[in-house]
Amino acid sequence: MERNKLALILIRILMGGLFIYHGLFKIFVFTFGGTAQFFESIGYAGSLAYIVIFVEIIGGILLIFGIETRWVSLVLAVEMLFALPAHWANGFSFTNGGIEVPFIFFIVLIALAINDSRGFDVSQEQSIAS
Repeated sequence: MERNKLALILIRILMGGLFIYHGLFKIFVFTFGGTAQFFESIGYAGSLAYIVIFVEIIGGILLIFGIETRWVSLVLAVEMLFALPAHWANGFSFTNGGIEVPFIFFIVLIALAINDSRGFDVSQEQSIAS
């Protein structure tokens, strides 16, 4: 396996794990209700919290297993665009709840989406002939 493909697999698995973690964190630490209440406090519909939790957990699983990596990455990148305003007032640093983490996630997800997924996405048809 060439090194670039291996690097992309590692990045894909890392991002998948991080999204699963963040989705589960919203359930078990903030709770569904607490997450919905937070969403309402920043101007989003509270019901959107349930969609975000679902997208983060299912999207994370799909990334780990390399299923439709390009599309999953794009969906999660759009989610990160909507997360940026929630963190904007806190500045850049993640230690203050700033935009650093959603911004980095956005850039990495766009890089995964732009990349030719062939060879590291199990949903892509693999050619036997070179």
